[in-house]
Amino acid sequence: MSRRLPIRWRFAATSTLLTLIVLVIVGGAVLVLEQRSIDTDLRSQANLEARSLLAVAAQAEDTTGDAERPSETTPAETGSSTAEVDGQTSTGEDEDATVPDIDEVEKNESEQRRGSTRASVRLDPSTNAYLVRRSASDTLLAVSAPNGRALISQEAARALVPLLTGSTGTQTISVDGDSYTAAVARDAAGVTAASAVPQETANRRIDALLRALLIASGLGILLTIGLAWLAARSALRPLSVMTRRAERVTAGHPEARVGPIGGTDEIARLTAAIDAMLERLQSAFAAQQRFVQDASHELRTPITIARGHLEVLEPSREDAASVQAAIDLAVNELERMGRLVERLLLLARAGEIPAERMQRIDASVLAQEAVDRVRGDADRAWVVDVPSTDAPVLGDHDALVDVLVNLLTNAVRHTAVGGSIRVTVETSPSAVHLTVADDGEGIPTDLLPHLFDRFTRADAARSRDAGGAGLGLAICLAYVEAHGGTITAGSSPGQGATFAITLPRAV
Repeated sequence: MSRRLPIRWRFAATSTLLTLIVLVIVGGAVLVLEQRSIDTDLRSQANLEARSLLAVAAQAEDTTGDAERPSETTPAETGSSTAEVDGQTSTGEDEDATVPDIDEVEKNESEQRRGSTRASVRLDPSTNAYLVRRSASDTLLAVSAPNGRALISQEAARALVPLLTGSTGTQTISVDGDSYTAAVARDAAGVTAASAVPQETANRRIDALLRALLIASGLGILLTIGLAWLAARSALRPLSVMTRRAERVTAGHPEARVGPIGGTDEIARLTAAIDAMLERLQSAFAAQQRFVQDASHELRTPITIARGHLEVLEPSREDAASVQAAIDLAVNELERMGRLVERLLLLARAGEIPAERMQRIDASVLAQEAVDRVRGDADRAWVVDVPSTDAPVLGDHDALVDVLVNLLTNAVRHTAVGGSIRVTVETSPSAVHLTVADDGEGIPTDLLPHLFDRFTRADAARSRDAGGAGLGLAICLAYVEAHGGTITAGSSPGQGATFAITLPRAV
């Protein structure tokens, strides 16, 4: 379906299509069942009419008359006598005649009686009156006796006459272009009755049912369209609200949110997810703005200093020592700017560690190596607590050492002479934990949430030479996350700081 249409209309159209399919299936099933029921009723009615007519007409009577009946006389009247001899009879007139077998005589007499009976069957006199009464109905009737003439209820019933000599049962026939359900019934005496019930009434019932189904389907479709449209409108109303609010974000209001939307359904969960995404985007946007501002400031400062000294420098008026001091200062500022650029490039590449540099390393060895690099002339109390067994991790050796060196350097910078710095390595079934703790000045509480942001310094008023550019902890975070680990900081002012690193344990 075209995406140019609004969702509510697409939803309504889909619902209507499904409803139409269901209505067609159900309506077709109802029509088929109704047609079968009507056919059964028509056959039953036709059979009933035929049997009713048969019950009226099939009255077998012996109509041979008295002249055809044998005389009942006694032997005295005929002057003859009969005698029974071993089951055989003979007459006094011909004693020498051959007497036929009794079984053969009885068989011949039985056949003669049956033939005489079928030949003598006549329709009941009330049949004509019955057919006259039924001639006003739509049902066609015809009846006949064996070797007799057929009687019909009306002229159209002539079409039933050929059926009287056929087999019994029901069938569909056509009379003057109209369809009838015909039934033929026959009794033991051979009387046959046929009836035909018109299918026009049944067709009218089917037509009426079809019209009713069409009307109901039309109303159902209209109702479905209306309800589907209203349901879609109600369901999509939160999306309309979300769209308007999202447009405010696009218009330059990053603090705007698409939620909250009442409920706990999918749209409410989507709203919460979008708001969380917008929150992170706003934080990232704010961090990007701070980064651009801080980077611009950090890069502009050494350039401004170097330029200022070089602009006021007049070699012809000043001695060589002053000129050299100005040149050295400008060179130092440019070198610091170069280091800053290198740190920025390192930070950009920290999240992309080549796979070939990843190797199995013992975290205890990393901790000891980092301490050896920083300890030097630092007059601090160093404590290294490592497990007796290996603490394997999978990572870039140089990157992980740089992380620990950076943390240890910060600890030295913020710990007084004679202070304590402790490095601990612990293992668990699935991770390796490294901790760097000191008892120095600590970290201000309001600075902790932003400690790993770029260009964040513990003391903004500190000289850049002492405090650096504020990129060290951001680089540590990028390296640790590139290894699938986490790094956190905890501190209270005046009670030192603790940095905890968790890395996945190598298998």
